[in-house]
Amino acid sequence: MLFNSLTFILFGAIFFLFLPLIYKGGNNVRWFYFVLASFFFYGWWDWRYIFLLFISGLIDFLAGLGMAHYTHRRKLLLLLSLTANLGILFSFKYLHFFTDSVNYLLGLAHFPSLSYKEIPSFLAVLPVGISFYTFQSMSYTIDVYYQRLEPTKNILQFFSYLSLFPQLVAGPIVRA
Repeated sequence: MLFNSLTFILFGAIFFLFLPLIYKGGNNVRWFYFVLASFFFYGWWDWRYIFLLFISGLIDFLAGLGMAHYTHRRKLLLLLSLTANLGILFSFKYLHFFTDSVNYLLGLAHFPSLSYKEIPSFLAVLPVGISFYTFQSMSYTIDVYYQRLEPTKNILQFFSYLSLFPQLVAGPIVRA
């Protein structure tokens, strides 16, 4: 769903039409509505890749809670979070570039190239917004690590921060 498409205009109109009713329902209803609409937005392109947004967010949500509860393990939790998020991002965004670069260097040295058959086909597609929500999710964990931010205990509030669809045009990293 492109920001300049009729589909997005209809989606936005429906989203904002129901917004006043949602605000009467309380915070958790509002957070749920934001998350549901945002996941719908991300899933419009290909619903199978919503799990990446969910996994990336869940890792950082739990890492944030873990850092607050297990203060002696904060650095380990941060490293696990960064490794998982950057590993996901690398797999989807840079694996083919890396493989092509290695194949080029192997070719210069007259070695056999790596086969693309070993790379799963679902990694050939770049999911919508993966860089944006990965770096935003990591910024939350980093802010919790440096104690600039208290971690939220409400997973709906966290996913609302992470996935709210209108903020995709805001820039590379939005602070929590």
